Amino acid sequence: MKIVIGSVLKPLDDVRHYHKLGLSLAKISNANLFIAARATPYQADSKRENICFHAISPVQPRFIQRLLAPFKFGVYLLKVKPAIIIACTHELLIVIILYRIIFGAKILYDVQENYALNLQENKRFPSWLTQLLSYWIRAKERLCTSLVSQFWLAETCYLEEMPFMRPKATVFENKSLFFGPPKDLFPASLPLIRLLFSGTIAKENGIFEAVQLAVGLHAIDARYQLHIIGCCHNASVEKEIRLVVSPYSEFIHLKISSIPFGYEAIQETIAASHIGLVPYRPQRNFRDKIPTKLYEYTAASLGIVLQDNSIWTQFCAPFQNALSIDFQQIDAMKIHTGIQNLRLMPATNSDQSFFWVSEEEKLREAVQALNIQ
Repeated sequence: MKIVIGSVLKPLDDVRHYHKLGLSLAKISNANLFIAARATPYQADSKRENICFHAISPVQPRFIQRLLAPFKFGVYLLKVKPAIIIACTHELLIVIILYRIIFGAKILYDVQENYALNLQENKRFPSWLTQLLSYWIRAKERLCTSLVSQFWLAETCYLEEMPFMRPKATVFENKSLFFGPPKDLFPASLPLIRLLFSGTIAKENGIFEAVQLAVGLHAIDARYQLHIIGCCHNASVEKEIRLVVSPYSEFIHLKISSIPFGYEAIQETIAASHIGLVPYRPQRNFRDKIPTKLYEYTAASLGIVLQDNSIWTQFCAPFQNALSIDFQQIDAMKIHTGIQNLRLMPATNSDQSFFWVSEEEKLREAVQALNIQ
């Protein structure tokens, strides 16, 4: 059974489509996986003999190369002749719909984001262009509804935000892949307090609020350091971050790039940290989601300072590891006091529902239900 997983901007060994979906599906006895995505600057290791990598866009794709990626993906489909195609971005929907009509493969759409809502909330383009692009994305998603066998949703809230997917939808949340080393201590006893901002670097994700908090905390207690690691797709934002951080290089450490980092590098940085920051701006497209960071930071025994959000606070409540604040009105002394009282306790290994392993069997059952030999 040949399965092709496709993305455009995500790297070949992306956390979701490779480490989670790919490695889980590769455990099906008769499955052969083919992952087509963005090239990596390092040698991507598939880890399993039945997984092949194929780059459809370069390490640093230009605009035209991004536009051409769906056509390259279509050519790859003709070469592989898969029985199942999993699209991990809306950009590939048109080509897989055409392939489905002509060759009859099963289509699965892994909905990692509400792309149309993201465009509307992030306001990166003029309003007329934002509306045009968001309508186009939603039109493609609605068009493929009758031809898609299953919608895989990364967030439960997408069932409400995109109800037209609901009849064929299954939620596979972005739960944690790894267990971090137990810390079981209070920040007050640490010689250094390592704050962490990981993941996509963007204004709407609160990167500048994270820097502002770190500066305020360091002025109160010199033990505070901020480590930033992630991919920044916007060159002007990256330039601005480097400029803002440069006076504080003694305690703010940047590891950012326009090229995504390997997942192992992210894991190592998370495991070495103490307090994870979740400073998303209070926008509609973030409000009802459960950020992957909440799973990963808790699994790694980190305390969490997060933007006040009732859903996120409720998520963290069983672990008593989170401090809810308003990142738009930072009171550094109050936050410092709250951090000192956080206990760095992990989710336990026995809590299967918290980790990706709880999604694996459900994922394989979803594919096997397609009855493809």
